[in-house]
Amino acid sequence: MATEVAVSHPFFFPQYRRKNPKRKLKGLTRVFRSGRGLFAGDRLPSSFPKDLSGAHTAAGNPAIKSCPESFWDGTDIDHRLMNRKNAGIFFATRPIAPPWNEGSKNLVYEIARRLDAFHATLLTYKNQDNFQIGPNKTFLRIYPRSDSLAISIRQKLAFLRTLIQSEAAIFHFFFTPELITSHVIRSIRKFKKGVFLQTIPTPISHRRSIEKFVFGDKVVVQSQHALRSFENRDIKNVSCIYPGIDTEKFCPGVSSADLRKKLKISDRERVVLFPGNYYLGCNRSVTQAVSRLLKEGLGVKFILACRISGPGDIKLKRSMLDDFERKNVRGDLVVLETVESMPELIALSDIVIFPPSQMVRKSDIPLVLLESLAMGKPIVITDIPPLNEIMMDDVGEKIQADNPDALYEAVKSLLKDDGSGKEKGLRGREMVLKYFSIEQNVKEYEKLYHSLLSGKRES
Repeated sequence: MATEVAVSHPFFFPQYRRKNPKRKLKGLTRVFRSGRGLFAGDRLPSSFPKDLSGAHTAAGNPAIKSCPESFWDGTDIDHRLMNRKNAGIFFATRPIAPPWNEGSKNLVYEIARRLDAFHATLLTYKNQDNFQIGPNKTFLRIYPRSDSLAISIRQKLAFLRTLIQSEAAIFHFFFTPELITSHVIRSIRKFKKGVFLQTIPTPISHRRSIEKFVFGDKVVVQSQHALRSFENRDIKNVSCIYPGIDTEKFCPGVSSADLRKKLKISDRERVVLFPGNYYLGCNRSVTQAVSRLLKEGLGVKFILACRISGPGDIKLKRSMLDDFERKNVRGDLVVLETVESMPELIALSDIVIFPPSQMVRKSDIPLVLLESLAMGKPIVITDIPPLNEIMMDDVGEKIQADNPDALYEAVKSLLKDDGSGKEKGLRGREMVLKYFSIEQNVKEYEKLYHSLLSGKRES
């Protein structure tokens, strides 16, 4: 069992202090006194208030007034929170807002849009403009803006403060937790009403201590591989719900003429797309396989559409581009850091590759691959779990990790004019409609919500 974090710091309100004040605090107080942040590797700013006991606000009014410009002055968040009966589902996530460039955020948005039987509360930026979400939804504007894709310490603290103050029938956590995050939320859970539902969308790297990352009454994972990992650690009350995508938005027939013209790709040229990340450990394989392919003069363009997730990615990107430069194929390479329209980019492509050597920090089944299959595009992936669970039919090619020759042969075989690539793509859409549609995903979650609300919360 993971070490419990004592709930007695003023951040958790005086009325919730333990009866024995002399008991040694093992976690949270030590975190604060040492100047460390709530999450691994973070540090609290020097201006962090010594006393946050005034953070509590009354519940019962659904009106959202405003949030303070700064979290650090110790003032209250000036909004009334909804009562538990009306709150329904509280989605505890990163900021839900455009651009839609992160899988878990995108999935939560699509789920919330389609929840008809429940009121949904979502978290977003303080200055976020309204965008289409549908009726029976409420946004709490709590997060300060950040230039980084990583969640900042200020954002994490704003999240925890809102979590403590909010009331809901179900608190649905939808992120891969860090160790200290799990300790803190497990402590908050001790004095919160409502069920804690935890969706873990990516593999947990610490396989031998998975239980330390679990704080929910119910846990959902997104692959059978993850489910077996939890069951092998004797963790109960875990189920698998596969991710889902909007098959009407991602469908064959989307026009890519404008993007093709913008990127100066002729109608005769074939396109291979890599919509991955620089940290997946496959840069060398991709560089070697694609360079070999481009040198053969087959009329192929390669689009590298990898977002920058942190400072380390900048160095990895530069190294990868330098390799392409040394192999004299830079002219047939298109590099995109931001994508305005993912359906249009996928429509432009003939083949989508995703050959990681590791799946850390990546969704068990990446949404971009499901989106590509839904648009009738064959895929090439590495045969590693849980990624290989996407191959429920013959919808592409599986290769060994760190094998540039196998990647080259797989892409070249799908580029042949014998129609096999298109057949695999068509089967891919049928497979997504059967197993990975957003409608099916929402149906499973609604069923789970009803089940949690009808039963008693487990101790």
